[in-house]
Amino acid sequence: GRCFEKYGLPILSYTIYMDENAGGNDPGGYSQKFPGHNIEIEYQVIRLSKLDGESIFETQETSLMAFTPLMKRPEDVSKVQWIERCRERVLSLQLDPEVQNNLLLWQWILSGVIVDLAEIEHLMRGPMIESSTYRSILQQGIEQGIEQGIEQGIGRGERKSTIKSILKVLDTRFHIGTDQTLQLALDDIEDLQRLETLFETALHAESLAVFIQTLVINGK
Repeated sequence: GRCFEKYGLPILSYTIYMDENAGGNDPGGYSQKFPGHNIEIEYQVIRLSKLDGESIFETQETSLMAFTPLMKRPEDVSKVQWIERCRERVLSLQLDPEVQNNLLLWQWILSGVIVDLAEIEHLMRGPMIESSTYRSILQQGIEQGIEQGIEQGIGRGERKSTIKSILKVLDTRFHIGTDQTLQLALDDIEDLQRLETLFETALHAESLAVFIQTLVINGK
């Protein structure tokens, strides 16, 4: 509505269903019949499973070829066989290598809508993994993994440091020495915030018994 108001151009709405079992009852619109507040919305329904996938390869619409695994396949061909055939058709076309590699990757990703990706894991090889999209996804995964690793490492370091501080305070105040029981009990606590609370308790507890009581109660 805002686009029509601003530009005065017709708004062409579409709903695209990627899975063959989706949207079977979509009538292509909805309406509200309420006096003075009637609403009528219509849109074109496109079900990819009803489109002829083979015919797409006869066109120059390379962007649509990424969706061909979701399109209508021959009756005697299984889903996995059709996905494999779509891949071979892309490989047979005279395309720019970068375009071709990205098409193969997106075919594989979108195929996950209709099959378990484990069934087509064997296609995750060759030109597809040389695509710029794949490299970008891989790089993002590596960077995220490094970031998470750093965060986890910092967390583990803070946890160990806090446990060490708790034991040092307890030894200074209550002369516990190398109490392995307390060491083991604290080592079992993964929650850094809980350890920090216990550190405050160690600083202010009236006795070692009070600290141990807090440790036990908080552990329940």
